[in-house]
Amino acid sequence: MDTTLATPEEEILHLRAQIEKKKKESKGFETHFKPEDHAHEAVREYRQEPLQAIVPVEAQLNSVEEHRLMEWLAPRTTDAQVELLAKVMADKGIKNALSVAEKLNNPEVEDDFERFLVQYLLSNHEVKNTTTKDVWKALHMQLFEIILPEVAEGQGKQMKEMMGLMEQWYTSMQSLASDPNNKEKNYYTLELAVSNGTTAVSFYCAVHRDYSALFEKVVLGVFPTAQVRECKEDYNIFHDHAITAASYATASTTAALPLKTYKDMEADPMALLLSSFTKIAKDQEGLALQLLIRPAGEFFAKRYGAMLDDLRRGETMKRAIAKQNLLKEIFMMIGDSMSSKSPEDKEKSNSHVDEVAMKHVQAKLEKTIVEANVRIIASAQTLPRVQAIRKDLESAFSQFTEVGGNSVVWK
Repeated sequence: MDTTLATPEEEILHLRAQIEKKKKESKGFETHFKPEDHAHEAVREYRQEPLQAIVPVEAQLNSVEEHRLMEWLAPRTTDAQVELLAKVMADKGIKNALSVAEKLNNPEVEDDFERFLVQYLLSNHEVKNTTTKDVWKALHMQLFEIILPEVAEGQGKQMKEMMGLMEQWYTSMQSLASDPNNKEKNYYTLELAVSNGTTAVSFYCAVHRDYSALFEKVVLGVFPTAQVRECKEDYNIFHDHAITAASYATASTTAALPLKTYKDMEADPMALLLSSFTKIAKDQEGLALQLLIRPAGEFFAKRYGAMLDDLRRGETMKRAIAKQNLLKEIFMMIGDSMSSKSPEDKEKSNSHVDEVAMKHVQAKLEKTIVEANVRIIASAQTLPRVQAIRKDLESAFSQFTEVGGNSVVWK
């Protein structure tokens, strides 16, 4: 071919033109050839063309995208693989999709996808990408390994300084939001993991590829001596015939109340978390702690600010929480109207200010508030062992329990 095809639409037009050309060349032999025959021939010729000769470099799948697609495709059924390849075709083009199908090394998938493509080319449909926005973002995340400067043992002050820098880093990562309210729901992940086949604990961060340059700038801006390395392949904590256990973190009470932070701890909180990872065997075991973090703008700050105002007016914490839910507030209003308390008694009960709750909510509002999903995934040969690995890491989070505030409950 003498021309490159940069978009799926251009590829569709090109192949349909090739099919029409073959129909004209076989004029007079219509009884010998069906339209599907011409389409199959056009697709097979197109498959034989080198990818680099057809698709511009900027439109080709990079190694990270290709690796993630292969991970998504490999464990699925043939029908599911063909469906996903159709989505790759709509997003990245036919040639890229054919290339991925070939690397699956499954003739049945290649044949089924070719039949789908032939029917598509013979139809009058336009190419459309039906991939949801959430799946699109997941497929276009870039994974980085981060090596932070080490804190020498016994240097408590330096440890707190390091934690303070991490707090500054979290605040800076708010810039990944699409707008002040993050309407596009952009997110990033932080991950601690010990992969199968190693005992080394690695620290990873995944961001959407559109923000990869900004991410590196933020990391090096806060930690100038840190090392940031792009991971071409995902780490893997699993192995053949492994038993997997997972859990996710929830708050023991309203999220308006804070957990204990490093400022109120004498020891390094990371040391206890990391100790769980040092107990993982090199072979046939793995452990990962993953935090999905999404900037939330002022949404929670406004909600918790309203709760703080209610507490200052003498509302109970229970009532302040209920007012955030319209249905609960209606029930409480009905309960108040049916109460036998006199107006004087109600006024007295409202005159008490919950100073402890006010202090905790105020402390929460002094921090950057984000949406977060914290989860643990462990892998081992036996059920008792994998549950022990998971529970050991879960127990490390008890150090964040704040008396009168919040704590982590695993489910």
